[in-house]
Amino acid sequence: ASKGPLKDIFVDMGTSQTALDVIDPLVIWGQILIGFSLILGLFTRVGAFFGALLMLMFYLPTLWPEHNPFIDDHVIYIGIFALLGALGAGRIIGIDSYLEQTETVKKMPALKYLLG
Repeated sequence: ASKGPLKDIFVDMGTSQTALDVIDPLVIWGQILIGFSLILGLFTRVGAFFGALLMLMFYLPTLWPEHNPFIDDHVIYIGIFALLGALGAGRIIGIDSYLEQTETVKKMPALKYLLG
């Protein structure tokens, strides 16, 4: 159940069929693409950012939980996604390490910020 200051917003979204028709496929495809990104090490920082954003959106309806808000599993996952993005985990055994060596990335070094 939704609690906290954002309760009305999330209850309205949860009871609107139009909102559900839009949000449901976005969540499903978002999870699939984030998973592929992190498993393959392809655009790892982008996947980590959107993974953290998705976890934040799952956490917001339950502000402030009855238990410790910093030990909530969503907060832990946000931290893990932030760590994966900050460390550039895709550079270790991911496709990002190969993409960074391409001529396109060498010509446009700003692309390295998207790769992990």
